[in-house]
Amino acid sequence: MRSTPRLPSASLKAGASENEIAALEDTMGVHVSDGVKALWRMRAGTDSMASAVFMLGNWALVGLDSVAAVYRERMLFQRQNEAQGYMTWKTPWIPFCSYTVTDTSYGLCVDGESGTVWGWEETAVVTPRFDSLTDYLEEMADALEAPGLAVGPMPGVARGALLWGEPSDPAVKEEWVPLA
Repeated sequence: MRSTPRLPSASLKAGASENEIAALEDTMGVHVSDGVKALWRMRAGTDSMASAVFMLGNWALVGLDSVAAVYRERMLFQRQNEAQGYMTWKTPWIPFCSYTVTDTSYGLCVDGESGTVWGWEETAVVTPRFDSLTDYLEEMADALEAPGLAVGPMPGVARGALLWGEPSDPAVKEEWVPLA
């Protein structure tokens, strides 16, 4: 019988420094909300190991370099499409999660003005997902504290990474242990 593993941190990067966060804000030319800064001070992304996602909904916490790159791409896409009247991205939206560390074609961002967590897709579809980053993180914490009550995929651990739902990769699936 497998024992219930401790919540892993092997797949997470160390926290960002105040200087790193300030440099990111300067690069993007926008203020990052205190909640997102607090998250990044704790952990500044997920390592690129296979299947490492960590965040609720199987999202990878993206590193600060990826945050800047996604922000630039999304703002460029917005400028290219605003003449047609499409809203694809707003200046205060700060990306913090993506499909994987290397695939940032869709993910989650926090609106620095309203606090709403939005989901974005490569096709320019943007939808509200959570009222706030706090709500998102509380739902994640609740699912980790009481996995049996989790709405959606069951949290589990494989290869030192937190994964939401049984992995499709057979090698990772063999090592996956659901949290109980």
